[in-house]
Amino acid sequence: MSETKVIENKKQDTKALKRFIPLLILAMAVGFFVGMGSEFVVKVTEGIGELLNRGISEAAPGVSLVLNTALVVLSAATLLWCRKRFRVWDGENEEEMEQIEEKLSIALIATNVDMIVSYFLFGAGINRMLDCLKEGRSGIFQQVLGLVAFAYSMVVVLVCQNRIINLEKEINPEKQGSVYDTKFQKVWLESCDELERKLVYQCAYKAYRVTGYACLVMWLFCVLGIMWWDIGVLPLLIVSILWLVLTLSYSIESIRLSRRKK
Repeated sequence: MSETKVIENKKQDTKALKRFIPLLILAMAVGFFVGMGSEFVVKVTEGIGELLNRGISEAAPGVSLVLNTALVVLSAATLLWCRKRFRVWDGENEEEMEQIEEKLSIALIATNVDMIVSYFLFGAGINRMLDCLKEGRSGIFQQVLGLVAFAYSMVVVLVCQNRIINLEKEINPEKQGSVYDTKFQKVWLESCDELERKLVYQCAYKAYRVTGYACLVMWLFCVLGIMWWDIGVLPLLIVSILWLVLTLSYSIESIRLSRRKK
């Protein structure tokens, strides 16, 4: 059996190499031409980075306020629609209930996306404040506006998530946990049934795979940034750390769970 497996492995490796080698050659060719065109790219994009940086930084607080106000409206409309449909639900139409829970899931995704974008905009606002200080201005207005916008975004996200989760718990009384609890995710997962946990684990693995590819893309972007825009190694270091955390956390947890089964 072992000899048969060795032969099978060689066949699989040979087949895979026939696809991998052309891709490797293509990647090397692309890298060569990218390197040759670095000077041209730098000249074309000169000034664009600074303009984009300044524009995003200046608009960050205002964009944050508008974005989170839109989230309030979206969440309120979704909650009203879902609660109304839930109250008249006959208890038998599963398709109706699936639509309600799907709407709640979409609203919850919107709050998570809004939170991440709000963190980014807060950082961009700090960047603008520092620019003001370098230009000899106080930057107090930018600082206060940025802090107000960030505090507003965090309140909006937490309140919206709390309302959505509470309605989900009304629909599924077995669900437990409060958004305001630091252990909410653990408590919520423990209250899920076996099928729901399996779905969570499948989604987590999918997220792991996608994030791995995203790290590779960001690594490539950072390398090009070093070549073209002199961004330094700090962004590359941050991406590499995140990539290591992702890989090691998955691998170590896999080993730990394997030992538990024995």
